[in-house]
Amino acid sequence: MKRWLSYRTAVEETTLSESTIRRLISEGKFPAPQEITRGRKVFDGAAVQRAMVKLLAERRSSAAKTAAPTPGAART
Repeated sequence: MKRWLSYRTAVEETTLSESTIRRLISEGKFPAPQEITRGRKVFDGAAVQRAMVKLLAERRSSAAKTAAPTPGAART
């Protein structure tokens, strides 16, 4: 059986704020919630987990690129 997460649970489990989750949804980097009843939206727990793994990988990749020395840069 799938695990469904409310906004509150998604915030607790990801440590992201609700506003950050909403921004990531609009950027296509976080799964959109599904409305199961009127006014009740839930996230697919497995999709949230996959999104977090991807976000962390992207973050590590961009941090590594920033930290890498520029070829031909002068050394002091």
